[in-house]
Amino acid sequence: IDETLMKDAFVGDFTDATVTASDYFLHGDATDSGNTKKDTIQGVLDLVPSSGWTLVAEQATTSGSTITFGSIPAGTKAIAIMLDQVSTNSTGLAIAVRIGDEDGVETSGYVGGSGQMLGSANAAVSATINWNLVGDGSVAANNYSGICMLRLQQTSTYTWTQSGSLSCNTGGHAAVSAGAKTLDKELTQVQLYSPNTFDSGAVSIQYIS
Repeated sequence: IDETLMKDAFVGDFTDATVTASDYFLHGDATDSGNTKKDTIQGVLDLVPSSGWTLVAEQATTSGSTITFGSIPAGTKAIAIMLDQVSTNSTGLAIAVRIGDEDGVETSGYVGGSGQMLGSANAAVSATINWNLVGDGSVAANNYSGICMLRLQQTSTYTWTQSGSLSCNTGGHAAVSAGAKTLDKELTQVQLYSPNTFDSGAVSIQYIS
């Protein structure tokens, strides 16, 4: 069918125009016996997979006890937290991760634990108020670098899992962690936390839908 016949049969205005995301098109609905339906161009674009990870600018871990990244968009299914030479000013529990929704960062209901390989000794700590990336056995002089991965395990219950792997500037010292946490609503923020005070390094995150 040439353009003239199409115009006469179907179209009132057959002039050239630039397609926009809000324009409509007709299609056969495979879920409704092929009946003709309409949708927008944006509806098609929404079916295209995400182009990749979004990197959020780093924040310095040189003061305070919490570093929070908010405004994580709806539909996020994985988050990477990258630590670069992060340190605190005291011993004991050094570095942990918390997550939250629009109602705030949550401080209970975490399950899991972390373990440290200290060369000649090991240390472990369980998670209750946060996900511990580095537990007992750390000292103020230690700087930690590595990654903590968060992945959405169940959409309907907003359950997230965590796994972390950090190295230390002290020879033969490393830490690993894992756990899970269920939120009341969709995740919107992540937080790096310490009961001590951060005194060096930086942290950034990436997320993907």
